[in-house]
Amino acid sequence: MTISIWRFSHLTLAISSALFIFIASLTGFILAFQPISNKINPYNVADINSISIAETITALENEHEEIIAINVDENDFVSASVITKDGKSTSFYINPKTGKKIGNMIQKSPIFEFATNLHRSLFLKSTGRLIIGVVSLLLFLIAVTGTILIVKRQGGFKQIFSKIVKEDFNQYYHIILSRYAFIPIVIITLTGVYLSLEKFSLLPKDTAVHEKMAQKISPLKIKPTDF
Repeated sequence: MTISIWRFSHLTLAISSALFIFIASLTGFILAFQPISNKINPYNVADINSISIAETITALENEHEEIIAINVDENDFVSASVITKDGKSTSFYINPKTGKKIGNMIQKSPIFEFATNLHRSLFLKSTGRLIIGVVSLLLFLIAVTGTILIVKRQGGFKQIFSKIVKEDFNQYYHIILSRYAFIPIVIITLTGVYLSLEKFSLLPKDTAVHEKMAQKISPLKIKPTDF
């Protein structure tokens, strides 16, 4: 009777969330290629750890009227927001040694934009975010109930990785794959639930108290090129 309840719960959760799991899996698979597509761009032209900020600022000042910001992204691509000598405000990737433009800012591909919106909210904005959060929780429950069924089938938690009797092809490989996919599924689902809770401001708020400290004012002014 107990096994039947767990099996019924496992099946019901799987059927009710199958479509959403398929969509999330497919769009997640597509989005996994986004960092790769960004990384292959030829904008990592120098070892930024060997270049000082002063060197880059000096090079940019020789090329442009004013520097607004300099950024380094996760791919070690250096970008700069500047005002050109023509008075135009623009941003682009630079060679941090020469300050010269080497490429335009990477724009998200339409397929990645489409996959991101579908993955995060099903194009339903806040309602979609809520649905994704609930489905993530359901997938977590599917993993938990499935693990309970495996434990009962194997005769205890210690026997969960013991040899499985191959009675049915589909059932056999379902159990094999689920044993090794449990931890990744738990990580994915709990982080999905966390992101949904964060989106709706349902997480405990930070209670840290910021202490104001008097700033020491130095009479010496250092030029950015001397940093």
